Formats: sequence, C-alpha cells, structure tokens
Amino acid sequence: MIALGTVAKSQPDGYTLATISGSHTVNPAVRKSMPYKFEELTGVTLFVESPTALAANKDFPADNLAELIALAKSRSADDLIAYATPGQATSR
Repeated sequence: MIALGTVAKSQPDGYTLATISGSHTVNPAVRKSMPYKFEELTGVTLFVESPTALAANKDFPADNLAELIALAKSRSADDLIAYATPGQATSR
C-alpha cells in the first residue's frame, strides 16, 4: 500500500510502475483512509491471472457451490461453516 501510494503521487515519467494484486481492490473497503485513490492510477496491462479454488474435505456435505450456499443458509448462527483465507484484506 505504501509503494502504490508512492507510485500514485509520482511524476508520470513512464519509469515508475507498480503491480497490483487483488488485495489492493479490497483495501479501500477495510481501511479508514488510503494513501492514494484508484483514480490516480491507470491500468496498463493484465500480465498474470490468479485463479481461486474452493476446496473442502472429501466428507464435507456439499459437492458444489449451490449445495454449499444451501448448507450455509440452513445453518444457525451457532453452527456456522468454518473457513480459511490467505489473510485479512485479500481478495482470495
């Protein structure tokens, strides 16, 4: 976030670039203030894709996304489905 703020405020010299991961799109929603605005940046190209997979134990009672959603909706607040992510403020 610090580096991207530096790039956003730099002179448009054609030499100062940054890569942006999915977490940069989440940051404005989870932070009170940002050192930059997305309007200060211009996308140049997409050079990598990062697919995301949803995986569960083979005995998990849902075999696809529709079943997972139905299962989650059927659970009470005391019986929520546990999950893990790469970390806070990530899009993955």
